[in-house]
Amino acid sequence: MNVLKSISALLLALTGTQVASETRSLNLTTGDWPPYIFQWEGTIHPERPGYSVEIVTRIMGEIGYDLSFTALPFLRQISETEKGTYDAIVGLYAQEAPNLVFPREPIGISRNCFFTTTDSEWSWAGLESLAGRSFAIVDGYNYGEVDSYIPDHRDQFIAITGNEFGLMERLTALVDSGRVDAFIQDHDVALHFFEKDGLRDRFKSVGCMQEIPIVMGFSPENPKTATRVEEFDRIFAELRASGEIARILKKYGVEDWK
Repeated sequence: MNVLKSISALLLALTGTQVASETRSLNLTTGDWPPYIFQWEGTIHPERPGYSVEIVTRIMGEIGYDLSFTALPFLRQISETEKGTYDAIVGLYAQEAPNLVFPREPIGISRNCFFTTTDSEWSWAGLESLAGRSFAIVDGYNYGEVDSYIPDHRDQFIAITGNEFGLMERLTALVDSGRVDAFIQDHDVALHFFEKDGLRDRFKSVGCMQEIPIVMGFSPENPKTATRVEEFDRIFAELRASGEIARILKKYGVEDWK
């Protein structure tokens, strides 16, 4: 009987340990968006994950969570997180998925710009400057003030879809082939790509829109979401005060936006 009690106690302890482990894990989805996020073989690059990912990992690790990352096309990131398949998305604008739950603190600041070839004479000067031009965008992305223009002028835009890994190659190819006059992309994302692929002399920014916070979006279907969001903001404030956020950003040549 004592042996049976011991075995039962052991099984109960193991089961309890397993449940505790499961409740302290987070399944996150994201996509390739350097320097914020670096994708690698369907997940996050193990050595250089991107500063937004490093911030999230540091914060949630401080709380006690183990994180796993799955890279998906952007619209699938949103749909799968909305229904609770994933606990949260790392890296989006709040306007792109209003059904999700967001911390107060952003994990980056984005500035969308128009990019075209260095020999182009066109430049962004407000919505009126878009007339007679064609542009490449990413389906599901929000861009700021241009968003009000796009629905009534669909014929001016080519919206590409699919996995975010390789999007910059496709956007620049559309401009190079003459199918569009320019593409819209986050300033830092585009410059990182130009530097990596030796295209700084081929493309240029021709005007930018207002800054937009990049956030982490939690699933509304998870009962722990409200607590996690509160914990996120609390730990973020502590890490900023300690200088840890600044140290992460410095690795990527970025200054704190606050």
